[in-house]
Amino acid sequence: MDWEGKDPNYEIITSNNFVDYDFFKTFETPIIEGRAFSNEITSDTSWTFIINEEMQKAMGIGNPIGKRFVYWQNSGTIIGVVKDFHYQTFLQKLGPLVLMCRPGEVNVAYVRVNPAGIDESIQVIENTWNKINPNYPFEYSFMDERIERSFRSISSFGNLVSAFSFFAILIACLGSFGLASYMAERKTKEIGIRKVLGASSKSIVGLLTKEFIFLVLISNIIAAPIIYLIMNKWLEKFAYKTTISIDLFVLGIMMSILLILVTVGFQSIKAANTNPVNTLRSE
Repeated sequence: MDWEGKDPNYEIITSNNFVDYDFFKTFETPIIEGRAFSNEITSDTSWTFIINEEMQKAMGIGNPIGKRFVYWQNSGTIIGVVKDFHYQTFLQKLGPLVLMCRPGEVNVAYVRVNPAGIDESIQVIENTWNKINPNYPFEYSFMDERIERSFRSISSFGNLVSAFSFFAILIACLGSFGLASYMAERKTKEIGIRKVLGASSKSIVGLLTKEFIFLVLISNIIAAPIIYLIMNKWLEKFAYKTTISIDLFVLGIMMSILLILVTVGFQSIKAANTNPVNTLRSE
């Protein structure tokens, strides 16, 4: 492609699409400079172009309206600039786009319908289709469902990770509960002696839980950098992505400690409140 003031050595890759006169109205994409294609202007179906904001930035032109533009070795004029909109999935970065008015080249019809009367609208569209184009079957789909399908694999991956995380946490809690029961059983005599010597239930609970909290902190310190690297690697496939903040790791550590306190705390409180006379007598 070429335009007025372009550096001959400057190379750029763009996307392009053929549209008709009602494209911008149907998709509600505003024209921010110039005008949209019009069926009242016959020259719009020749080599006239509407570009997006990214294309305007790439060209480095403040006001491209009316400027000469060459595309596919065909010279024409830029008549408008459309506000940037996503024409691919969010895995791809939004880039330069060139739109040309070619109603005869468009082989898919997009229709904006009222959600309150979808069935009636589809029936009207099908009847119209059968009158105009009876030799081809009427097939349709919904744009929101097509967009949802494009993200289904990502949603499925998220659900799978959530399910495995839930079972991992459940198994960890069961293991911690069993280990706490075992430790309380082993330290029955020690707990009884401490209580006889004046130790409070609170201090005994702290004695039994501090080892678990220490292990949880160590495991989080080991896991945090690994999780950070894996998540960053996964997010690299997205052109538009969130950032991983330190707050998420702090929250994770706090939640894991809370789960351990709830899981282990029951056995610890039970052991701390046991009558020392009974425990020492049994020994």
